[in-house]
Amino acid sequence: MSTYVHTLGDSTLDNLYWMLDGSDAYTAKSNSVEGQIQERLKGDDQVVSHAYDGFTTSSVLNGDGVGRVFSIRPNGFITDNQRTYLRDRNIDLDSRSYFVHPLNDFKKHVNNNPNATHYVVISMGGNDFRERLGNPLAMLKEIPNVHQRYLQILYHLSKIIFSSCPLSCA
Repeated sequence: MSTYVHTLGDSTLDNLYWMLDGSDAYTAKSNSVEGQIQERLKGDDQVVSHAYDGFTTSSVLNGDGVGRVFSIRPNGFITDNQRTYLRDRNIDLDSRSYFVHPLNDFKKHVNNNPNATHYVVISMGGNDFRERLGNPLAMLKEIPNVHQRYLQILYHLSKIIFSSCPLSCA
């Protein structure tokens, strides 16, 4: 039976872009968090990334544009590192939108592999506060909202996992 380790969140888990600086794509991928987790898995087990640099709890819950934090826009100027990053994240460079919905992508993967073991590694929330660094009051006011969205994400993950789980899981 296959095992999948799903990453969900932000650049703590999706640090490929930062590993590209001065490295070729293969070396950067191997040294990234995703690559390091993959190296420790056995056989056909694999990492499936649903994490994107710059994503907030709202991005994970509702979807968002990949590369937003780098000011990457469809039909805009894209550096070699940005191009490599987008390709690795399976983003069609000719697309009119780089929008992704991590929870929907996770659900599709689980539904396509219902008999596999699925683990989820989560790291998010830092960008919710990074975006408000210039306004400490707004940062404090955002804490309950981040908490609420995080709980909603956990709720959605549990629904996805248990709704696709074979009867032996119950």
